[in-house]
Amino acid sequence: MEPRLSIITLGVSNLQRSFSFYAEGLGLPTTRHPDQGIIFFKTSGVTLALYPYEELAHDVGPE
Repeated sequence: MEPRLSIITLGVSNLQRSFSFYAEGLGLPTTRHPDQGIIFFKTSGVTLALYPYEELAHDVGPE
């Protein structure tokens, strides 16, 4: 079996600033905006997700 990645999620401190960098600076396509809480950028094969640090920590931390 060949290993594959389909999504990479990055925790970011400022979703708006990170959105601007990836969407406007690098030109990655997306249909979402920072006010939706998470951003997905579709590349050829891998989706890059941007998610606020606090929300990511809540998702992976103990309850």
